[in-house]
Amino acid sequence: MINCLAYEDERFCSLAEDYASKLGISSVRVCLEQNASKKKRFQAYRSLTKNDYLLILNAEGLQLQMLDLSALKISVDFCSPQMQYRVSKGGGKSQMIAKALGLKPGHSPKIIDATAGLGKDAFVLASLGCRVQMYERNPIVQLLLEDGFRRAHLRAEDSAERQLFETLERLSFSASDILDSYNTKICDFDALYLDPMFPHPESRSLVKKDMQVLQSIVGTDLDASEVFETLLSLGIKRLVVKRPKIAPYLLDKKPNHSFVGKRNRFDVYTSNE
Repeated sequence: MINCLAYEDERFCSLAEDYASKLGISSVRVCLEQNASKKKRFQAYRSLTKNDYLLILNAEGLQLQMLDLSALKISVDFCSPQMQYRVSKGGGKSQMIAKALGLKPGHSPKIIDATAGLGKDAFVLASLGCRVQMYERNPIVQLLLEDGFRRAHLRAEDSAERQLFETLERLSFSASDILDSYNTKICDFDALYLDPMFPHPESRSLVKKDMQVLQSIVGTDLDASEVFETLLSLGIKRLVVKRPKIAPYLLDKKPNHSFVGKRNRFDVYTSNE
């Protein structure tokens, strides 16, 4: 579905080649005038592939670019205004995901995010003081995350943003499947967060456009029940599953309790209740 990674600036040649090699695709430099219009730039990208998507690396970072009329692009940006707004105005430890994972005044649990995706939830949890170990198994998403961390670390170093630096210090990322990587140390964590990607055939208008695009690239987590059953058997103290509000419980297993919002809910399974 994606067969090349494009870049314009020669400064990004080495990084582009490194990223492309990780996916087994080619990296291609696009030569355009410095002040080329968005239309010309898009036409140049479109000429590189017959596919619907393209990876682009530029000063804004690595982006997954749609090559249709919407021209939507996806990247991991921990420093975006939207991300910073969620961190500062999202409700802190009173938001549903925080309560579901056991955050309380004076207690910031160690968390495994088994399905990291674009890293938004993990970053918010780390900003609240949690240490979060992230796992992501899709190679394209792995690369987007890697580049997001690269740019966030550069910004923290360049601007001496202490809060950003401390948040990043609490995040660890493993480019692997949780089922290929877990071991006995998993029980050293206080909670495990599972947010499988599910199709939304009856309510796509409620799903953010970037998640629709991401789902079309990486597919759905058809083995979610298997992953859930395996992780539940490990005796983790607290396992939290994010689900669409009206979706059935995974494996029809009723949780100890749930936190329900307008669109989603967080099912909480505990080993000590």
